[in-house]
Amino acid sequence: MDGAFGFGTSDPYCYVDLGNQRFRTATIDKTVNPEWNRTFYFDISDLYECLTLSIYDEDQNEDDFLGRLCLPIADMINDQKIEYRLKTKRLDNFTQGALTITCSRYYNPIRLVLFLDFILSQLNSIYSLFPQKYQTLFE
Repeated sequence: MDGAFGFGTSDPYCYVDLGNQRFRTATIDKTVNPEWNRTFYFDISDLYECLTLSIYDEDQNEDDFLGRLCLPIADMINDQKIEYRLKTKRLDNFTQGALTITCSRYYNPIRLVLFLDFILSQLNSIYSLFPQKYQTLFE
């Protein structure tokens, strides 16, 4: 990653977002190759949401946008270090720089059981709406 506007160094930091959850890394001063080595934990409610990483150059007045990455949770490859090219704010073109990240998804079996219990209760509610003579079709 070159410094802001393609030359020198930057003071980069990163916002990591998933849905309405947000984390921010520390700013690393005067570098074009920051290494944050951070782990973030998110509650995943939808596998089709995107993990968004946005890189900024910290300045005294207004921080400069350096690049963004949007990675669908469903496309993540567990425990594999992968380099992704950064894109513009609107994610429509590539920009200078890349991020190397390792992602992992872990399922919480308790939350899964609660979710399945909820789904079954909803199905039972729908089932009870049918007249008795049609309920045998679902058995």
